[in-house]
This record gives sequence, C-alpha cells and structure tokens, in this order.
Amino acid sequence: MDRDGQAVARLSYAFPGVQDFVISLFREVAERGADGVNMAFIRGLPCVLYEQPIVEGFQQLHGQDPRQLPEDDPRWLSYRASWMTSFMRALREEMDRVGERQGRHIQVSAYVINTLPYNLQYGLDVAAWAEEGLVDFIIPNPWHGDMDVDVASFVEVTRGTDCQVYADILPRRMPAEAYRQRALECYAAGVDGLAFWDTNSRYPYLDEWSMIRRLGHEEELKEWAADEWPAYRQIPLHSLGGHHMDKYSPYWSA
Repeated sequence: MDRDGQAVARLSYAFPGVQDFVISLFREVAERGADGVNMAFIRGLPCVLYEQPIVEGFQQLHGQDPRQLPEDDPRWLSYRASWMTSFMRALREEMDRVGERQGRHIQVSAYVINTLPYNLQYGLDVAAWAEEGLVDFIIPNPWHGDMDVDVASFVEVTRGTDCQVYADILPRRMPAEAYRQRALECYAAGVDGLAFWDTNSRYPYLDEWSMIRRLGHEEELKEWAADEWPAYRQIPLHSLGGHHMDKYSPYWSA
C-alpha cells in the first residue's frame, strides 16, 4: 500500500502469512537437497511500504504518522528495513533448522540492488544482514540498465563478517577484453567472486564465452593479452552416424 492509500501489485512482507509462505517454499527446496536458497530482490521490490501493521508500529514507536513524513525520512527507512531484516532472520533460522536435521549448512544469499542507500530505500539493510550473519553471500546487481554498482561499499560493510560479496558482471554482451577488465576491477575492489545473471544468454557467443568461462582465474587474468582471444577451437562436423552434415545435412531447412 502506497502512502496515499493506493494498492500496489506486490505481496507485502508486513504480513506473517506472506513471510511464512515464502519460507515454506524455501524449506521445501532445502529439504529436497538444495545447497542454498537465494532471495532475488532485484525482482519484486518493494517488499514493504505503508501497510497497516508497519504504519501502526511506527506510530507507536515515534508518535508520528509515517505517511506525513518525507519518503526518505531516516527513521522511516530504518523502521521499514527492520521488518525485512526480521524476515531474513526467520529465513536464516529455518534453513539452520533444516540443515541441523540433515547434518549440513544450507546457504542463504541475496541478489540486491546497486548501492547501499538505494537498498535501504526499498527496505533492505544489507549491512545489518551481514553483521548479524543472516546471509552467506550477496550479489549486488545494476538492477536497471547501466546503473553503476558501488562494489567497494558492499565489500566495506561486509569486511570482518562471514558474508561474502560476488560481483555481477554486466552487461550481458561485451567484448572478451571488456569482460577481462571488468573482472579485474571487481577483484581489485575486494570481491570474493563473480556472478553472471542470465548466463543462458551469454554462452552462445563463443568469443565472449571463451573469456567468461576463465574469469575465475584471478591471477592468470592479469597476464593474458587481448590478442590471445578468442581462445577456443572450432571443429567442423562432416559426418555423424553415417549421415553427411555438409552438402545435404539432415538439419537442412530445419
């Protein structure tokens, strides 16, 4: 619910039923053996706005109606974020319960948007999650178009915690050398690893994929020269199972 009473097409995490339902979905996949669960917050924001439980709770705490305050009032942003932190805490606790029964650790991670203040604007206090140990790793994402990701800030707020930072390498299409440079920049900023949103739309482009698949080799990246790429072989397929694949291929016109 927006501040003017307008209904917003989202499920609000201000209600226990919504939180319980989401957690139940993650519980099922964890019980089936998933290594971890991920909250993809780059889809479906905002998760909380001006729903009745949040408005009433803020009024009781501060004696003011948040609908009469600026939308970026620090008290209001902090209070809203506390609801989402409570949800992340409940999710972490449930994954720990499942993990204890199965004798393993089940990771909790989150895709978040591009800067810490922008996350807080949408109720996501990433620093609090890291400090409290609610997430094993986060993946900051540009979210919209060419928005810059403040990778260094995410690295800074997770320093000294067990939370790792994985940089999402975007845009999806770049020359091989641009991929290499982008990865080196992220490593220099202190990230623990790299992530690739929509990998399915990257691998068909072999010039690029020949570099993408090697970006985990941080030390080797520094030495590779641009003229070494593309680094892949093409092997023409002339026949398969006795069927010619050239002049009259069985795939002709298919």
